[in-house]
Amino acid sequence: RSLFLNDGSQINAQTNFGNGGNLIFSLGELLLLRNESLLSAEAGGKGNGGNITISSPFIIGLGNSDIVANAFQGNGGNIQISTNGIFGLKYRPYRTDDNDITASSQFGLNGTVNINNLTFTPTAGLIELPTDVIDPSQRIVQGCRTYGNSRFIVTGRGGVADNPSDRPSGNHPWTDIRDPSAFRNPNALAIASPSENQSEKQAAMVTPPIVEATGWQLNAKGEVEIYAGNKVATRETTVTDCAGFLAIAPNLFKVKEVVANEF
Repeated sequence: RSLFLNDGSQINAQTNFGNGGNLIFSLGELLLLRNESLLSAEAGGKGNGGNITISSPFIIGLGNSDIVANAFQGNGGNIQISTNGIFGLKYRPYRTDDNDITASSQFGLNGTVNINNLTFTPTAGLIELPTDVIDPSQRIVQGCRTYGNSRFIVTGRGGVADNPSDRPSGNHPWTDIRDPSAFRNPNALAIASPSENQSEKQAAMVTPPIVEATGWQLNAKGEVEIYAGNKVATRETTVTDCAGFLAIAPNLFKVKEVVANEF
């Protein structure tokens, strides 16, 4: 379940001339390398570096311990690591006095190193929240202030039954008693302008009413007056002939002419 290498222990799949071999480790708990321990799939000459595959929950390297798949003239190998946590070991392009993971080549192409960290990061899906404190009073809608001396009173049930099984009483607390005729004809409330009222008053004062004449009489000047109604003559004279009529009314014909012109 676990693999421990200590004091220069090595697991090699290296060659001097051909391609390097392959190393595969599937561990259930731990891979521990201490004190110049080594996992190697190096290739010498023109060969390519081998492949190293490691699957372990935890990998620890201490004291200049290395995992290498290097090559000389060929290409570097491939290193695949899947773990929840790797400690001490670190990828570097070449070997040093520290704990190295490398797949380089001196004259060929460097290999690849893939480290899959399977550790769950709790902060990976978190969203940074604002740190500014919100004033609660700014979140409340301010309504209109209350004015005093105002009341709305409804007396009675307003047609609502005492319980659902009773019939509505039809007692309505408010009834519109306005005259609706003023709202049907918008021109009914038209108001005449002051100039129109003044001209109508002047016309009524200047123009007298026309009344049908019912009789005529002679005034004190001997002129004929036409009257309407039951007007009593101021002077009554009995005329029996034309001479007598001319004596009492010398201007009769003149008056008739004037009256005729007026008519």
